[in-house]
Amino acid sequence: MTEQNALRCGLQKAAEKIGIHLTWNQLRHWSGTMLFRAGVKINVIQARLGHSRWQTTADWYIENHAEGERAAADVASKLLDGWEKKERGFCPEVLP
Repeated sequence: MTEQNALRCGLQKAAEKIGIHLTWNQLRHWSGTMLFRAGVKINVIQARLGHSRWQTTADWYIENHAEGERAAADVASKLLDGWEKKERGFCPEVLP
């Protein structure tokens, strides 16, 4: 049995023991998503996952989440509001 097969079998046995279905691919997605949500830079996650391009990591392994979408919308609204008030001036006070 190869090391990879042994790890896969171990994961399956552990998942069955606690009553869930879990694959290595699901762990990769979860890991990439959690690292991204924790603020780890995309190029660092890319290297950990072994991707040659950061776009692959972003497209396939970074899951969108409602909280992040709301935060992005709030920042965009504040920037646009600042733009209108300052007549196209940059409004750095709204950036995190």
